[in-house]
Amino acid sequence: MKRRLLILPLILCLFNASAFNFHFSLVFKDKENTNISNQEDLINNVAKTKTSEPEANVSNEQLEQNPSLVKGLKNHMADTLRIKADSLFNHGNNAMAIEYYFQELKILEEMGPEKEILYTLNQIGLIYGTQGKHSNALIFYNRCRKKIEESGNNQQLASVLNNIGNIYKEQGDHSNALGYFTKSKTLYKKIKDLHGLALALNNIGGIYYDESKYNMALENHQLSLKIRKEINDPDGIATSLISIGLIKRLQGDFESAFDCFIKGLRLRKELDDNHGIAACLIDLGENYRWNREYKKAIPYFEDAMTLSIKIGAAIPLRDVSKLLYKSYKALGDHQQALKMHELFMTLRDSIKDEEITKTIIRHEFEIKEQQRIFNDKEAKRKAKELQIALEENKARTDNIQYTAIFILVILTLLLIFALSKRGNISIKIVESIIFFNFLLIFEFILLFINPIVAKHIYNAPVLLLGINSIIALLITPLHNFMEVTIKARVLKIRKHSQKAKRML
Repeated sequence: MKRRLLILPLILCLFNASAFNFHFSLVFKDKENTNISNQEDLINNVAKTKTSEPEANVSNEQLEQNPSLVKGLKNHMADTLRIKADSLFNHGNNAMAIEYYFQELKILEEMGPEKEILYTLNQIGLIYGTQGKHSNALIFYNRCRKKIEESGNNQQLASVLNNIGNIYKEQGDHSNALGYFTKSKTLYKKIKDLHGLALALNNIGGIYYDESKYNMALENHQLSLKIRKEINDPDGIATSLISIGLIKRLQGDFESAFDCFIKGLRLRKELDDNHGIAACLIDLGENYRWNREYKKAIPYFEDAMTLSIKIGAAIPLRDVSKLLYKSYKALGDHQQALKMHELFMTLRDSIKDEEITKTIIRHEFEIKEQQRIFNDKEAKRKAKELQIALEENKARTDNIQYTAIFILVILTLLLIFALSKRGNISIKIVESIIFFNFLLIFEFILLFINPIVAKHIYNAPVLLLGINSIIALLITPLHNFMEVTIKARVLKIRKHSQKAKRML
């Protein structure tokens, strides 16, 4: 009988260990700011790339049992979001790109890979900058900067300081812009990053140019040019040459300016940069026009117009048509001047209408997107409230059931003690009632213990079996003690009863 009583709880604990299923989601603890509608499908699709089984699927229980799989899924989710965001950004869809970057950032901040977080913060700042939302751009650039300062990576810090400087420059805050560009220059110089140093010098030169401090601007652009020649950066060399040419032209040194523009044009042609070539041709024409050499200016403007038409560059075409109008007017060629003026007006209005249309479309898209995000959040809020209500209802139901089980255990114990006072009860019945009582106690303990333990051991069947076996082993001696005690009591009462009958 004792052997049977010991084996049965062990069988029951094995059943509980294998059948126990405590579900909860480990991939997303807080989905309130996530805007992917079919998130579970995406998780499973990502999970399929981690296994050789083509129809593989990942359940919450599998995630719960394998933290490394959870981390892998999150990594793949973040990669998927970043690839999508980068693609949208490269195609100019900044409104959608920034949403995906925010979703990626949420996952990354939960996991903590600093390198990816810095990239995403920088991208969000970049998008806000292109949208003209300068205060938002500064918030994310500064978040990025603080993280980099903690890590001590001067290369990354110099880059983000340069980005912050660009935002202040766009705001017209030359003082702050110059301060950040100078800090960036100092760091680039310290780590001997010549590409970065040349860029910082170029940006500092741009600030001085905007402030009409042409000598200081020229000094920085010349230093930038020298470095770019040393590192053989043709695109950077062309940029520095053109910047120097613009300053020389403002100073009235048209010959030096022309030389810079010609050299820049050659480099743009070597790089097959049609937009850059068109800009250089316009600069060359402008150089002659400023010097009142209109006949020499017109061929460069016409070449720039031809190339702009070829590559479909509307803004350069608009600008060069205006310059041709002014040149022909200065020469007294009113027919050509009128023709160019009409072209300029048409292009100006067309570009303005296109910009207005794009702005309207962008605003409409942003409104719809905000509405969609709001609807998603509202749906998730209601779903969360429903989930909380269901959990509260389940908790109440469970408590009622636990109470009922506890009362049943108490009643069974009382029944055992009541029956033990009767000597005519069968020993088999006593054993069965005691066994049933301790079976209830064992199951009652498992109901409380298993959910708590499973959280810490990820519901591993072997560990659950071990814990349940220990509980069974602890209960068995108590069961044996009570069984022996009650049986002895029954037998004693029976013996006294029989003795009393014989005496009668």
